[in-house]
Amino acid sequence: MTQPTHEEIAKKAYALYLARGARDGHDIDDWLDSERSLKAQPLGSAREESVATEQYENADLEERTPG
Repeated sequence: MTQPTHEEIAKKAYALYLARGARDGHDIDDWLDSERSLKAQPLGSAREESVATEQYENADLEERTPG
């Protein structure tokens, strides 16, 4: 089990918020539910692709950053 990234949790929490009709007041619950759900999800298909994409984007950014 790997730790989900901040971005993964944020995206899932936002999806929960939208699914509830964009009603405020459940942000902490959405965050914790999302984090718990992603931690329980094996690093397979969707999570693996997300992590790989993030690593690729970070590497690409580092290459373009003047040093």
